Amino acid sequence: MPGWVPSWVLKDVWPSDCQDSKLLPTDSIQDAIRKNDQKKVLLKLVDIIEYHIMTFLSSKELANAPENHCVPILEVLKPRDGKRYVIIVIPLLRTSLNLPFETVGEVIEFLQQIFEGIRFMHEHRGLSRTQQSDECGGGFHAADPSITPGWRGKAKQCFSRTKRPLQYYWIDFWISASAL
Repeated sequence: MPGWVPSWVLKDVWPSDCQDSKLLPTDSIQDAIRKNDQKKVLLKLVDIIEYHIMTFLSSKELANAPENHCVPILEVLKPRDGKRYVIIVIPLLRTSLNLPFETVGEVIEFLQQIFEGIRFMHEHRGLSRTQQSDECGGGFHAADPSITPGWRGKAKQCFSRTKRPLQYYWIDFWISASAL
């Protein structure tokens, strides 16, 4: 962006203490806020084969199956050429292992959902690589889930997975695309 100046240049702080110094885990995702409902989302660049796998697993016939733990696609943005890549909009998710498990029951629930999702994908010829759980606590920053969205302090876990069970999602399907 023309004229942009890093925030740490204007203050007497370490760059690592500033939100604009943090990188997301991969260059194929970007956090955003959806205009129509102000919901925090991720924009994910996927190749067209991965996109077809994800839309198949999100189809009306499969989306509402309780054993389907594939991340829901909220919207699709297609670049002008749109032949090789598309941008999918998915919920802002936190990595499943970012929060500690507090009970054996939480671990069992996590594993049950993971294996249920694997079985579902294999039955429908979709394979996946990574899982994430939905947002937990008072919010977090996409680049660093241990920090609040406004980069004003540590993100807090307000409840345990036992008190508020989480839904776990499979999110990456590029290995499936490579296997085709």
